[in-house]
Amino acid sequence: MNTLHKKISFGLIALLIGFSCSISKNNHSTLHCFQEKGLSFFDPTESPWLDSNKIYTDWIRKPEGIKMVHESFKRIGYQKIIDYGYFWDWSSDKRLLRERIDSLIIAFKLDSINSKYYREFYQRRQMENNDEIVYTTLLDIQKIIDNESISSTPAFVNDTLVNLVNIQLSEDSLNLYIATQNFDYLK
Repeated sequence: MNTLHKKISFGLIALLIGFSCSISKNNHSTLHCFQEKGLSFFDPTESPWLDSNKIYTDWIRKPEGIKMVHESFKRIGYQKIIDYGYFWDWSSDKRLLRERIDSLIIAFKLDSINSKYYREFYQRRQMENNDEIVYTTLLDIQKIIDNESISSTPAFVNDTLVNLVNIQLSEDSLNLYIATQNFDYLK
């Protein structure tokens, strides 16, 4: 992170701390603090265990969770996400990503799968009852990698997720205007 990014990040943190709580002018003893809203797709504070991903992993394994993330990523643009290396480090070798997706698609249709990786992958998907949505998602991603145009289904897009990922993806082009927009959205 270069010096400008550090200064902007520090400034945003200072602003968040400074604006998060204020004392009421009418009643000096009342402290009004910013109260965070829960995310519409999952709430990381709901987990009953410290440092646990249980809530997140349960949510993302549900077919509706996978569908929402996939449709939101289509809105953002998978190519931007892949190029950024956001979830996978496939940006350096997209051929490997393509091969993995092709193999997963082929393995889905097989009655018996010799490869332990692909067999166990689909056994887990079947146990979680999300094998069909994973398969259709992989088909879409395969088309996207082939530069086919795939549009998102607005009813399944989560604008909060789209905005949060776009904020992350904009870090390389961060300037005062973008930082201010991001801050306004986040507050």
